[in-house]
Amino acid sequence: MESETFDSNDAWILWAIPPVKEGTDLRGLISAADALNHAIPDRSLIEKSINRGLRSGLLEISGDRIRFVPRHRKKLEEAHGVSKKWFKQLDAVYEYLASRDWPAISESRYSLSKRQYYKVVEGYMNSF
Repeated sequence: MESETFDSNDAWILWAIPPVKEGTDLRGLISAADALNHAIPDRSLIEKSINRGLRSGLLEISGDRIRFVPRHRKKLEEAHGVSKKWFKQLDAVYEYLASRDWPAISESRYSLSKRQYYKVVEGYMNSF
């Protein structure tokens, strides 16, 4: 069985998904990722990270919402709660991702079209 390996870029993208039942939409993910790293993640990075999360059973998507599955949500909530400093939270998310074996258990795929990506980024940028 294949397994998923998460890297620091994945941790950045996954940190941007709040560990709450509602999760977030793409605009919320981009906004949080930009707030942390002062950079808007590119489309391919978002797709790669979300797909790793889906294949490993860490994430699920419902409509336009991306969220952690319930069995992992508590651990990610703890990672977000280690400090008020975002980079300490990011380190804790990465440690959680790196601390376990993530067997590929799902064939789910997330596809983010260029059109959708640029529309969301444009809306986000115009909000300033």
